[in-house]
Amino acid sequence: MTELPLVERLRLDKWLWATRLCKTRSLAAEEIVRGRVRVGGQPVKPAREVKAGDRVELRQQGFWRELVVQACSPVRGPAPLAQAQEFTFKLHQFLPLKSSVPADFLLPWIEKIEKESGGRIKIEHYPSMQLGGKPPELIQQVTDGAVDFVWTLPGYTPGRFPKIEVFELPFLNADPIVTNFALQEFIDRHPEEFAEYKVISAFVHAGQLIHSAVPIRTADDIRGLKIRIPTRV
Repeated sequence: MTELPLVERLRLDKWLWATRLCKTRSLAAEEIVRGRVRVGGQPVKPAREVKAGDRVELRQQGFWRELVVQACSPVRGPAPLAQAQEFTFKLHQFLPLKSSVPADFLLPWIEKIEKESGGRIKIEHYPSMQLGGKPPELIQQVTDGAVDFVWTLPGYTPGRFPKIEVFELPFLNADPIVTNFALQEFIDRHPEEFAEYKVISAFVHAGQLIHSAVPIRTADDIRGLKIRIPTRV
């Protein structure tokens, strides 16, 4: 594969065109002016120059893609060579690192993505709300572009995803396997419920436990106690 001529610095709009992230320089400039491109976390102008090591963030299809500039070339090369970049994404969630979901699901998924991309795609995992805020704020964080992925509960934001709340109704989840199939069918049939987002995975729990400092074996044992639940149903 022919190597591209390199320069130390390059205008941001030309770099976006040369790396085939935008079809034309005019489209690249338009994206920058619209605030959909940032360098070092800051909005910039089309004439801003980038160099190797700079972090460029690009808003595409509802996600902020973070790229690390490896080199600058004024020539628009073949896609495999032009886009030999790194992509770094942020995953934010509220569970501690050793909980079952991070340990058995999120971390293996991150490792799989990095391995199959040959190290070009990296996902920074932030458990226990390390980036700030409270669990109900996670969905807004990904909406605002502060993070790229979140693991959260629809019930944390009642009314935002009203149709899927039916899966929170008591006694509905008698069989988690059957209910998970029903959940996936619901998402396929009602794309409008998550029109602003890309749903990677969704599932229902196999069951719930009541965590209490005193034994609870019957309904009468709950009398007089305050119970915190994750949703409004």
